[in-house]
Amino acid sequence: MLFEEIEPNENFDLRRLQSLPSGRWEAGILKMLWGKARVRIALAQSDGLVPIDYWGGDHQSSFIILGFLLAILASLPEEIEEHDLARIFPEQEDKDTGPQFWQSLYRASDQARSIYGDFQE
Repeated sequence: MLFEEIEPNENFDLRRLQSLPSGRWEAGILKMLWGKARVRIALAQSDGLVPIDYWGGDHQSSFIILGFLLAILASLPEEIEEHDLARIFPEQEDKDTGPQFWQSLYRASDQARSIYGDFQE
């Protein structure tokens, strides 16, 4: 799944990307108070449910996390179902962006590749 940057909105007000070619998924960064941000992945036409929602810390860290998530998503087909996506990505424990969080993202990357290979459209 590849993404292109589009105009930010209220759900992704710092950065917003849309999956190609159909725009089924959106990924991006939402500003929070005191210079903090959240990194999210959700269906573009959803009822407000955000299956992947990570505390990103400061804006710089959020951009790093978003880049890593986009790299994992590159191994997945755009048609992936919400529940399948949620099974690949780990839960984040209480705003943790330390070594354990990154290790869980590395495992998610390995899992995505083991299930879908290096997906290409």
